[in-house]
Amino acid sequence: MGTWNNFCRELEKAGAFLDRPESPLDEIDRAEGLRYLTRLLRVGLDLTLEFADPHHPALVSAQEAHFGDGGNTADCVYLHAVIDGRSSYRLRGTRGEAPLMEIGIYDGKIGLDPVSKRIDAVTEAGLVVDEHGEVDVRIGPGFADNAGPNVLHSDATTRYLFIRQYAHDWRSTTPATLSLELLDPATATPPPLTLAVVEDALDRSARFVHDAAVAWAAVVDNTRREPANVLTPVPDGIDMTVPTGHRYAFGHFDLAEDEALVIDFRPAEVPYWGLAINNYWFEVPDYEGTSGQVNNLTAQPDAGSTVRVVISSRDPGVPNWIDTFGHRVGLMVFRWFRTPLPVPEIRTRVVPVASLAASAAGI
Repeated sequence: MGTWNNFCRELEKAGAFLDRPESPLDEIDRAEGLRYLTRLLRVGLDLTLEFADPHHPALVSAQEAHFGDGGNTADCVYLHAVIDGRSSYRLRGTRGEAPLMEIGIYDGKIGLDPVSKRIDAVTEAGLVVDEHGEVDVRIGPGFADNAGPNVLHSDATTRYLFIRQYAHDWRSTTPATLSLELLDPATATPPPLTLAVVEDALDRSARFVHDAAVAWAAVVDNTRREPANVLTPVPDGIDMTVPTGHRYAFGHFDLAEDEALVIDFRPAEVPYWGLAINNYWFEVPDYEGTSGQVNNLTAQPDAGSTVRVVISSRDPGVPNWIDTFGHRVGLMVFRWFRTPLPVPEIRTRVVPVASLAASAAGI
């Protein structure tokens, strides 16, 4: 069948991405790269076929342990939906317990659309929650500017709803339970599936696999051009997809099996900071565990309020250890959220793992 053959040819182009000179050659990175392409395909099919009708919207998970498109953190629960900015929607349900939350609408999604700029957003600071813990948010083009705090103003370019919920420990935090409905439904039930819809979805999802991989790899490759084992603050105001009030420092580690990266900084009191590693494909290596990241509630500072984080392939027996999960090289992301304060000074040095283990043992 021509449609399926075209789909497979587009996927073959996406697979060639793994053979770029910049792509890593280690077996674990190659294996994760192949798996990453399958995960991108799942996201692409969700957004172009399974949940793609903005007139019968579905709010679904955007990133989890077993699928996603990159740039995520295990401290965040992500939800998304395809919408039409010319229509009006109602988002409602329980607020949940996440300390930080942002509901944003965009003119596209990275990898799927030419641009991805935030059109409007509301965070936990402006979101009104009733006495029962419920939220009711309206999204659309026809609401007055004084319609209230829980209103997001869309325009004809708006096509994507993205919700982020950040918590320090999801094992003891309840996420929001939300539903999305169209306020001006054209039909009560979705129309019958057509060949044209499927053909377009297969074409767009296959191209998404390639384009999303290229977009996120560009971030990683740019970071890897800088010196290894250093975290560098990202300048403010360079990307409208960044959540409100968020700052970052990026870097990459490059460590031998017997080496450890020691990271020292003294953070101010802020709503959230977190330090995590990702693989080359910008995926979280330990999504459901606690060994791949630390944050301002899980970290153990010293008596002088300095936090020391250690990244290594072997557990040196010290607090705030981040496991590399078999990766010799990987991405580091420091998140510094909901504060006007600049990213703190971050000092790094590479030491033998044995020296840390000996120190921890009191030798």
